[in-house]
Amino acid sequence: VFESLRHFDYSVLSAMDPEQVKALEALVAKVKEDPTLVHTPEFVFFKDFIHSWGGKVPPAGSKPAPKPAPEPAKAAPEPP
Repeated sequence: VFESLRHFDYSVLSAMDPEQVKALEALVAKVKEDPTLVHTPEFVFFKDFIHSWGGKVPPAGSKPAPKPAPEPAKAAPEPP
C-alpha cells in the first residue's frame, strides 16, 4: 500500500475539504486501533481500496491485544 503513495498526486488533497481530511484521518486511526473493522459491511469499501493497491488486511478474527495501561510514576524516595 505505502509503495503506491510514492506516486500519489498529493495536489488532489489540497482540493479536499478539511473536514473530509479529518474524517479520513479518524477512519484510519479507528482501523489501526481495530483492524477487524475492515471486515464489517460499513467498511468493505475500505478493505477493497487497500486490496486494490496491493495491500493486505489482517484476517477477520485477528483483533490486536489491548495495550497495557501505563504504570503510574513512582515518587522518588525522600532524602533522609
